[in-house]
Amino acid sequence: MRRLIGALVWSTLLDPRPLALITQSGTVLLGGYYVGVLSVENTGQPAAQYCTFRGNLVKLNVRSGAIIWKTDTLLDNGGRLGGYSGAAIWGSSPAIDIARGHVYVGTGNLYLAPPEVLKCQEAQNNRTTPPAVPDQCFGKDIHFDSILALDLNSGKIAWATQLGGYDVFTFACLVPKNPNCPPGPNMDVDFGEAPMMLTIFQMEEFMMLWWLCGKVALLGRLIATLKKAGQGSLERGGIWGATTDGRRVYTNIVNGNIVLFTLAPTTKNTTAGGWVAVDENTVQILWTTANPSKETSPEPVAIVNRVLFAGSVAPNGPLYAMDAGNGKISWTFNTGATIYGGASISYGCVYILVYLSCSIQLGPVGLHSLHFALCEINTY
Repeated sequence: MRRLIGALVWSTLLDPRPLALITQSGTVLLGGYYVGVLSVENTGQPAAQYCTFRGNLVKLNVRSGAIIWKTDTLLDNGGRLGGYSGAAIWGSSPAIDIARGHVYVGTGNLYLAPPEVLKCQEAQNNRTTPPAVPDQCFGKDIHFDSILALDLNSGKIAWATQLGGYDVFTFACLVPKNPNCPPGPNMDVDFGEAPMMLTIFQMEEFMMLWWLCGKVALLGRLIATLKKAGQGSLERGGIWGATTDGRRVYTNIVNGNIVLFTLAPTTKNTTAGGWVAVDENTVQILWTTANPSKETSPEPVAIVNRVLFAGSVAPNGPLYAMDAGNGKISWTFNTGATIYGGASISYGCVYILVYLSCSIQLGPVGLHSLHFALCEINTY
């Protein structure tokens, strides 16, 4: 769209499936626009009767909207039931490494696997001793719960690192002993945000990764090896988008399951969501702050001038400003409506989208929202 008048320049359909969605904020570089695609096929009908979607990353021409390349995360299933489905690309924005010519993304869990894979896993589950080779049911090029490096020009996968075990999950698995849930374990520990590129220590280049389960790790950009894993007890962790000030990395802790967890490095506990700061060199947790509204915290965070901004899904829509050094809340402003998205900050103003109501169904997504802004006095 044209920024000044809001006129539509182009519109491109990336996936014809009726339940496909785009939840990423795309990344623009040198005339290319990179964005991932997901689907909500896994939220309704039994997966075996419904799921054919395969996650994909698309590069478009920023001027015309023409698709330059499209790369799938799973093997071709021919659009038919009974194959691999899922591995969506859905959180934050693709990270681009200009020097290596790569774009990096994290992928989601599987919605469905072929019958032979499900039978193999069920047989493993029934064994009294663990198999000698874990996850032997999967073949090659099944890029779920993975970090992918794709060539900027061709879209070919330069390397892929699978970080997690067997993970076939649909919303049916939220109900205990649901026959529509595929054989477990159904961990749902995919990547809810894209990797963040960092240069640390003696100019070593890494990406910081956050899992939905709250784990954090550093991954080498060149050789794709896991360097160090942090604490993984923060239930339902980073999602939608982390941020950094060059010293610390900050993200939210959703805690969607309302599980009691410890506000590391202290011994205090909470069942709410919250926000966490991690040292980008050591991956150690520096502070954790609980959401004062006692709600979950699915909103991405933003930082400027040592102040970390985060909203809350509470009905009064509080916006919190935290000291980036210690996580203490400096001030709060109630916007009057739920905050789910992240803040944009420019020229002394913080812009936030608040939701008056929201309904997500198997079909259209209904949103009623408005923009809200807080600005410093005498900014201009």
